[in-house]
Amino acid sequence: MVKRSELNKAVGHLKRRDSTIARLIEIEGKCRFDEAQHDASFAALTRSIVFQQLSSKAATTIYKRFVATLGRRQPNPRSILDADPEALRAAGLSRQKAAYIIDLAAKMDSGALSLRRLRFLDDEAVIDKLTQVKGVGRWTAQMFLMFHLGRLDVHLEHPGQPWASRDTQVEEGKVVNRFLGTDIELAPHIGQNATMEQMVQTFKRRTRFVAIDEPDEFVPSDRYLTADTCGACHPDQYDAWAESGHARAYATLEKTGDEFRYDCIPCHVLGYGETFIDAHKPAANKNVQCESCHGTNPKHPTNPKRHSWKTVDEKACWGCHNPEVTRAEFTPSTMVPMVACPPLARDPEQGK
Repeated sequence: MVKRSELNKAVGHLKRRDSTIARLIEIEGKCRFDEAQHDASFAALTRSIVFQQLSSKAATTIYKRFVATLGRRQPNPRSILDADPEALRAAGLSRQKAAYIIDLAAKMDSGALSLRRLRFLDDEAVIDKLTQVKGVGRWTAQMFLMFHLGRLDVHLEHPGQPWASRDTQVEEGKVVNRFLGTDIELAPHIGQNATMEQMVQTFKRRTRFVAIDEPDEFVPSDRYLTADTCGACHPDQYDAWAESGHARAYATLEKTGDEFRYDCIPCHVLGYGETFIDAHKPAANKNVQCESCHGTNPKHPTNPKRHSWKTVDEKACWGCHNPEVTRAEFTPSTMVPMVACPPLARDPEQGK
């Protein structure tokens, strides 16, 4: 368990080393790192699984329902193994997360995993033990190390490539530092304020950040017309869309209890997650809509002939229907006709 004196020493060191961090510490107030260690180990790990890929608000609600379903102040392995899996689903857990938690409980109950012994192991040994549980990856294990076991020197590793690396060059006799790397992640996109995107772009310009893969132009949510707007002039196409699987994309998330999962939502709402809608109020942005496939064209209603729509490029499909991610076969020549709208009877005078 981390001691308050150790925390105070660490905080003091950070404040002395960086003035920006010092200001943030003053704003945030007392470091509450030690207060997160009061839960039992099993409850802490279970809570981590529930909170994965969810907004804090949604996860807190689901976790409270989950604990209430068990009839205990904190979950333990036996209470979970005795519970009806469907009752766990009814509390808001996705089928996958319910399976993860049951797997954790089973390993604890059988003695295959002892969380009490973890505090006597080094960091890598703890990570090795925890990642044997379904649904517990290295990041979750590292969070457990810091916030439950109180380890203060955990080297966090983000999956994939590093965010940025410095490249020092000499240009016209001056030393120039550039930061080369992948796009700085704002994930989860949904629920974030669009201003965040603008802040990141400003940061890139000021630090001469050169992205390896340049991101597409940011499209704020108010630039999307939505299918309801399109349907006013194109009722036949709207009706065809309404009968397609695209129009039921969000309902599939609600059916499985995954409507707050930030790794799922982007492919089930308008704009592939770039609209920064509130996950709790998706409203008109639900489902895969016209602009998900055709792209944005906010000026089309003002002058349909001049601002005509582009034809659908099958490449747009792969963003969500990537077999390496979905593990489901996708053949555009077969699948696209199943969701394609009927051809437009174009009026040469209006260009619709």
